Amino acid sequence: MRRSVPYYIAGILLAATAAVCILGLTLSLPPERAFIASLTLCLAGMFAMVLRCQLPEGSGHGTVAGLPFMAAAAVAPTWHVPLLFGLAVIIVHRFQGAGSPGWKIVFNAGQSVLASALSILVYRAMGGRGLVALNLSEWGAVIGLIVTHALANTILVHGIIAMNEGKPFFAMLRRNVIGMVVIDVFVTPLVFGLGIAFTMLQIPLACLLTLTLLGAHYFYVQGQQLAKVHQELLQLMVKAIEARDPYTSGHSRRVSWMSVCIAEVLNVSQRQRERIKIAGLLHDVGKMHEKYASILASTERLTKDQWITMQEHPGEGAELVGTISQLHDIVPAVRHHHEAWDGSGYPDRLEGEAIPLWARIIAFADTIDAMTTDRPYRRAMTEAEVRAEVIRCAGKQFDPSIAETLLASPRWPALFGPIEADGTRYGLELVGSSASETTQAKRDAKGA
Repeated sequence: MRRSVPYYIAGILLAATAAVCILGLTLSLPPERAFIASLTLCLAGMFAMVLRCQLPEGSGHGTVAGLPFMAAAAVAPTWHVPLLFGLAVIIVHRFQGAGSPGWKIVFNAGQSVLASALSILVYRAMGGRGLVALNLSEWGAVIGLIVTHALANTILVHGIIAMNEGKPFFAMLRRNVIGMVVIDVFVTPLVFGLGIAFTMLQIPLACLLTLTLLGAHYFYVQGQQLAKVHQELLQLMVKAIEARDPYTSGHSRRVSWMSVCIAEVLNVSQRQRERIKIAGLLHDVGKMHEKYASILASTERLTKDQWITMQEHPGEGAELVGTISQLHDIVPAVRHHHEAWDGSGYPDRLEGEAIPLWARIIAFADTIDAMTTDRPYRRAMTEAEVRAEVIRCAGKQFDPSIAETLLASPRWPALFGPIEADGTRYGLELVGSSASETTQAKRDAKGA
């Protein structure tokens, strides 16, 4: 921790204390019903924060966990809500155990109190008096409350990160402002709805509504985490495949990336691009079979018998992928990525549009990566040489329509640049890759 951080935290604590004192001196406690509703919402917020603690690091969403607290501020805009917010932060940190240092706990509690107190002051200044009735005139004040809370929270958090890590504050802030505004637009009706539910409905019914919202969020985040684990397991499987062949390190990742690029050029839907990405990662999964080990380790050109054996890997890969229920739709792409437009490919000698579109896309990516990678028996081809080869093979090996569209696209040159330019965008980082592996992947992708 840098020396300036304690002074920053002390300043936040003083500002939070001053803001709560202003609220305490100018505003009295709300009516009993509103007070009970606000206490219940604060408990719901604490529950939401506890749920975040049970999820893997980085999966929590502060806005959703803070929704009940903002609704509590709209229902009963007085000094007790910020104090309960800060107390909840401290309790939740204690619930987590000794995972966070003391200064982080103090900062999180202080900034939560300050952001909440400032948002209530703005809410009251804009005419907000509490959602004690279905009063649509409160909309503007609720928006002011949410925007103030989000701005204060974002500025304070980015401030301590920039100070502690030596990063530029305004550059960090600019990257998050647009996303924050979009979230605020969607959050406003939820805060207003929660507040109205607790003031117009019976408290138990309103609690049930809140728990339903929090539960839906919890299971959504869990689903996102499972999807992330699924993707990482796929990439680990790919690394196991590529470990057999030192000359194709990163091949499956690059084929997956190129396939998504080509699919974008063809205006394939987002959902299909996600499935093509997975199919590209697993297109060579059949090579995991032991019989391919000696062939892949060879530095010589394949013999006739070796070539016949290698032609079996798409079918065996399709069988392996087919054992996973969630991957049934990519089986045809894995099985047919070595088919040729004129019917001379393998394993089933399909031709023309009988070859699945995803397989035709992966065939382009697979071939381009093979041509731009150095091998012991030949050098990597240049972009101009690859272009000439694609033109020559259009209508024979390649779908001529895809070839024409791809070659005319501004995305074509990007296929010959380093994958890292777009790797994060497509979620194609190699799990556990070392710096040397990353350098090699760059070199291979460039065809150096």
